[in-house]
Amino acid sequence: RGGFREGGDRGRGDRGGARGDRGGRDLYAASGYGAASRSRDEERGPNPPSKSVFIGRVPRTAGQMDFEDALAPYAGIDSIRLGMKDGEFQGYAHVDFVSEEAASAAVAGNFEIAGKEVRVDYAGERPQGGSRGGFRGGGFRGGGDR
Repeated sequence: RGGFREGGDRGRGDRGGARGDRGGRDLYAASGYGAASRSRDEERGPNPPSKSVFIGRVPRTAGQMDFEDALAPYAGIDSIRLGMKDGEFQGYAHVDFVSEEAASAAVAGNFEIAGKEVRVDYAGERPQGGSRGGFRGGGFRGGGDR
């Protein structure tokens, strides 16, 4: 993962990052992208086959038409949901197929979107029930002088 650490040449060259000087100390800012993120993908292993496919590492300049063009050779597309936040594309999408076989064909194929080879895998299952995380605390109760 990304972060800062002190040190001269320790660890330089093992991952992308930047160096800087802070109060006479060399600092190395590891980007946390690349080999470390790939190893997390390998550690998790593949998701079990399903009708839903995750497509990641897509250029943020891509749009709906880029996905439709790239997926045109694969029959049975039910829907394409682009990952959006505040109106901006976030570089991933979930594609639902009408059958597991159609989804498997897309996962087995290597293709590009907007000129870049993308990551294609079965979408992981969403957690069922329970909390979705986040802070659910109460409001300010006052206090102080009355």
